[in-house]
Formats: sequence, structure tokens, C-alpha cells
Amino acid sequence: MKTLTGKQKKFILKNYPKFSQKKIAQQLKISTADVRHYLEEQKRDHDRVKQSSDTRISKKLKVLSSYSYGLLAVGVLALLLRLIHLWEVSGTPFFEHLHTDPLMYHNWALEIIQGDYLGRSHPVFYLSPLYPYFLALVYAVTDPSPLFVCLVQVVLSTLSSCMIFHLGHRMFDLKTGLLAGVLAALYGMFIFYSSLLLGVTLILFLNLLMLVCLVEGMRDPRWWKWTLAGICCGLSAGARGTVILFVPFVLLALWLYPGWQEWRRWLRAAVLFLIAAVLLISPLTIHNRDVGDDSVLLTSNAGANLYIGNNLHSDGIYIRNARYQKRPMGLSVREQQANFPEVARKETGRGDLKPSEISAFWINKTVEEIRGDPGSWLRLMGNKVRYFFNAYEVPNNRNYYFSKRFSSLLELPLVTFGAILPFALLGMIVLWRSWRHHALLYGFFFAHCIA
Repeated sequence: MKTLTGKQKKFILKNYPKFSQKKIAQQLKISTADVRHYLEEQKRDHDRVKQSSDTRISKKLKVLSSYSYGLLAVGVLALLLRLIHLWEVSGTPFFEHLHTDPLMYHNWALEIIQGDYLGRSHPVFYLSPLYPYFLALVYAVTDPSPLFVCLVQVVLSTLSSCMIFHLGHRMFDLKTGLLAGVLAALYGMFIFYSSLLLGVTLILFLNLLMLVCLVEGMRDPRWWKWTLAGICCGLSAGARGTVILFVPFVLLALWLYPGWQEWRRWLRAAVLFLIAAVLLISPLTIHNRDVGDDSVLLTSNAGANLYIGNNLHSDGIYIRNARYQKRPMGLSVREQQANFPEVARKETGRGDLKPSEISAFWINKTVEEIRGDPGSWLRLMGNKVRYFFNAYEVPNNRNYYFSKRFSSLLELPLVTFGAILPFALLGMIVLWRSWRHHALLYGFFFAHCIA
């Protein structure tokens, strides 16, 4: 067979089947067999490419089908367990008669739907305001009842389990995602908090959505993914300010994943993320300035919380009653809101102390006590590390272990922190060589350790 030139090949492809093989051969001054042989080669190549493409599409459809079934299984399992738990506890005294923080958030939400939309009853936010506004939104649409809020939280908690499945699938593989999603669906604490008037479920949902957007943005950069991640970060900060500690890790991960060569892409993503987060945080700062006449970024409880967790009498557990010079500072937020400002004003001799100045007073007192006995403080830090890496989950507003008396579901051998943590730490060690690609997860873990 004669070897055809590039021009001859183009002529054949352009004119066949408009002209017969014989006529094309006459025009090119070659044999009809040469034309036929070339066309057969092209058909074989086309069939091979089509078969390869069909195989790839078939594999993708198979993965998509497995992903969909896995997502559905995790979602149904999580939703069913949370609805059963809600049904069991909905008639208990602790559910119907609110107390401590749930009662405070409930009353705050009632103030909002009764007309205090700008939060003038809280000139400078002492507690994070997002959750009360979330409650107010649900109350405005439904009814001021814990049941409707918990139904919404059940849905959010179910979606959180699905997002954990998605993250495991995206960052590792389908089996890892399915295992992670099932563990999240069966995790007792997630089930427990979905039926409490506390912001944990909302915060978890926002943080996971932020992580999903960041991971998806790294795989397929789109401006809206970075922006949505920043929005979730800003909203989460409005519910618990400690998420801000995660921001430096986000910026580091955005740089490490593509590498320094892609600095324009990293810089664009970081700017979009930061702008969105700042825009969502700024209403709180503006409120504190305009309504409360004070410069407070989020909330004014930083100093009090720092003292509660680091004073000489602390042992690393929040529920212990903090003391200052033998004076109890109170366990409830209401007691602390009264006692911490009172002591600060009395010791400074200033009755006009602003919330930011009261917070600064207690930060200084904390530093003084640490400097006075650094050894005790280091032992305290050791206690905190021990409590953090402990299977027993220290109670705050509600005791998980006591609450098992009111829920037969919680009595089942559900997944616990003690079961998850060892495998999580083992995974971090095994994957250390590829830490750049998993920097977001490492950063999220370390940010919570620091907090």
C-alpha cells in the first residue's frame, strides 16, 4: 500500500462520501485500494476511541450510581435515627421546660420576633447571636416551639452526615466516604444535640459546608465556591467565634495544594474567601459599634471565658464554678454577665467601663495569674489535653450520659468519640506523607485543639 501524504488524507476525509472512492482515487492519482484502506483505518480508530469513551462513561455512571446509593443510605440512616430520638425525648420534662442556655436562646428569639430585629436589647453582644436569630426565623415561619426547631435541626444533622460522606469520598475514595458517613449517622453526640436548643448542630452544618466548598474549590476552582466557603465561615463565626482560628489554616492549605507556582490562583481564592467572611462578620461589629458604642469584633465574653478556663482554681472543665479571690463568679451566663463586670468596675473604680474594657480587665487578670504560677497553668494545659483526647465527653448544658435515661436509642451501642479518635489519629499518621493534599483536615483538627 502506498503511504498517503497529509494533504491526501485531508482530501479523502473532506470529500468522502460526497464522492465515490474511485473518483477520489482518480483526483489524487492513487489506487482505489489505497483510499479504501485509509478509510478502513479511520473507521477502526473511530470505533476504538468510541469504545474507550463508552467504557469511561460506563465507569463514571457506575461510580455515580454507587455514590448516589451511598449518599441515600447515609441520609436515610441518619434521618431515621434522629427522628426516633426526637420522638422519644419530645415528651420529657427537659424538652418541654427549657432551662439554662436553651431558655436564654429561646427568650432572645422571642424578643427578636416581637420586634427587636436589630438586637437593641443586647447593645454589645455578649453571646454569639446567630443561633437566636436562627431560632427566631424558625419561630416566625412555624411556631415558638422547640419541636419545630428540633425538626429543622434533625434535617441539618442529616445533611451534615451526608457532607461527611461526600468529604470522605472526595478526599479519599467511596469506601472511606461510606464508612465516615455511617459513623457520623451513628455518632451518639450528633443525634443527641440535634434535639437540643443549642447551636451545635447549626455550627457543625456550617463548618462542614465550608469544608465541602473549599475541597470542591481546590478540585475545580470557581469563584462562587470560594465565596460560599467564606460566607459559611462568617456565619459560623456568628455562632461561635473560634472558627476564626481555622482561617490561617485555610489560607495555608490554599497555598500548599496548588503550589507556589499557582500563586495567582491561590491569591484570588484567598481574597474571595476573606472578603466573604469579613462581610458576614461585619454586621456584628457594626451593631456593637452603633448600638453599644463599643469596638467589639464579635462578642465581649472573651475575657470572662479566658479567665474561667485559665484561672488558678480551674481544672480544665467548664462546669466548675470559677472563683476570683474566693468569690464565685457563677455557673450560668446570667450570673457571669452580672459578676464579671461588677468585679471589674469595683477594682478599677470606674462605673462606666465598656464591655471591651471589662473583657480586657479579665484578660489581664488571667495573664497575671498565669505569670504568678506558670507551673500550675502548665499542669492545667495538660489536663485540657487529657480531656480533649478522652473517650468521656465532658457535659456542659446537658449531660449525654444522664439523658440516656430518657432515650432508649441512646442506650444502644452507638458510635462514641472513643471509637472514632484512635482511627482518626492513625489516619493522620498514615497519611502524613500526603499532608499537603489533606492540609484542610489537619488544619481543622489543630484549630479545634487550639480553641
